[in-house]
Amino acid sequence: MGDGSSIRPAGPATTRRVPVGVETLVAAVAAAAVGAVFVAALPSLVVSTGFTDLVPAAPIRVGVLGPDALALAAAVTLALYRVSGWLVAVAGLLLATVADRAADAALLVPVGAPAPGQLVAHLGAAVGGGLALGGVLLAVGQAARPARAPVAVGLAVGLACQPAYAAVVRAAVAERGPLPSFPVQLWLALGCTVVAALLAYRSRGGAPRPVPGPLRWTPVVVVVLAGLLVLGGLLVRSWVVRAFRVSPDGLAGPRREQAVEAFAHHSTVAIAVVAGLALLWYAHRAVGLVGARWVVLGFAAAPVSLVAWALDLATSPRRVLLVAVTGLVAVSAGALLARHAARVLPWDALGVAVAAVALPLAAPAVRAELPSALTVGPVLAALGLGLALGFGLTFPATRDPDEEDGSGSVDPGTERGWLPAALVLGFVAWTLTAQALSPVAVRAQFQNVRSEPVFTLPVLVGTAALLLALLFAFGRLVDRLRNLHAPTRPDTPTTPGIPG
Repeated sequence: MGDGSSIRPAGPATTRRVPVGVETLVAAVAAAAVGAVFVAALPSLVVSTGFTDLVPAAPIRVGVLGPDALALAAAVTLALYRVSGWLVAVAGLLLATVADRAADAALLVPVGAPAPGQLVAHLGAAVGGGLALGGVLLAVGQAARPARAPVAVGLAVGLACQPAYAAVVRAAVAERGPLPSFPVQLWLALGCTVVAALLAYRSRGGAPRPVPGPLRWTPVVVVVLAGLLVLGGLLVRSWVVRAFRVSPDGLAGPRREQAVEAFAHHSTVAIAVVAGLALLWYAHRAVGLVGARWVVLGFAAAPVSLVAWALDLATSPRRVLLVAVTGLVAVSAGALLARHAARVLPWDALGVAVAAVALPLAAPAVRAELPSALTVGPVLAALGLGLALGFGLTFPATRDPDEEDGSGSVDPGTERGWLPAALVLGFVAWTLTAQALSPVAVRAQFQNVRSEPVFTLPVLVGTAALLLALLFAFGRLVDRLRNLHAPTRPDTPTTPGIPG
């Protein structure tokens, strides 16, 4: 890739700068709507896994394939590089809307086998959600560089402000009768993506930029392997719990039950960590530290989105406004820091650390003792994840693989097409981690108010924040070593910032 001629496409159709106008604004709004749908749908997809060990005799059900179907569908969109990402998102949302209508908003729980039609609708909604999310990420990669950052920021806003957005939608539809809010969110996202697809089709002067073969299919294989790791681990866990919860004589002693409960609890963490490490290893090998940091961020966001945002915001308009404003400000701050101060501190690690503090506040025992936790918890979650996601999505969206901006995160030898691949891997980590940790999250939400809070998830998220800080330090070290061994050219620009 010596002089970068194989990286930058030639021709006026791909090099013209797209102004940040109506098209970009609509694309950002559509990305926000799809991000909100992803966060809203994820708990429904993992609920089958989360409730499995609460029913002693129920084996793991086919419904746990939902999160894996979403992750695989998102990865498959990388192979659809010749199609506009917004068209892929429209198709995915149409499928999800039809499937949600067929399922009638029913949840798959392990009490009794689900009906075949209900199972098909559940998996269809998961595939549609994955296509919608992957289509948005593909659209970010296909966009001209000036338009990438606004779309990435819009996606971060949808992810960070989803609880407030859902509360507003719920309040709006409550005046029209008993209509669930999630189908309304699907229809709003579908309408926005249709408009974004039409505007993108009208203004596009040529075909989308091609993605190299290894970054089209290799992530799909890696996602399949990571999904099999999670499913295999959950199957082994389910078998051990069912086999050892009761002794051969039909009795269950307290020590046996305590040992089985400890295994059921810690095995979920082991499953999540192993799958996350597999994705982290591939992301670092394929796209460098920027991909590795985004995978770790997706891993950390999963338990926060399952636990800390489960608090009901609809009971207080003031709380809804506070969470919405906090999320918007945090995402904006993260985006600005990614563009102008990426070398100063690991801002994604700082945001994840703040979000980790919100997890204990979501415990029923803490909420019973501290009523202020109903407000402080969601605000801290919006602040932490808003900062982390605003930085984590904007940082790769504003870089090209042939740039060296001093952050040490993007390898100059990385092939074109790394951006959608890196973003997809992070969301796959988010989805699979949520699936693996859902039993712990469910128990944390539905335990008795007199029970002691469980700090497994806060410790796990805090560890992810530490890993993000270490990756940032490693990138700075690599950058300094690269500068020491790189000869200085006479035409090298000396102006600070990112070469344009």
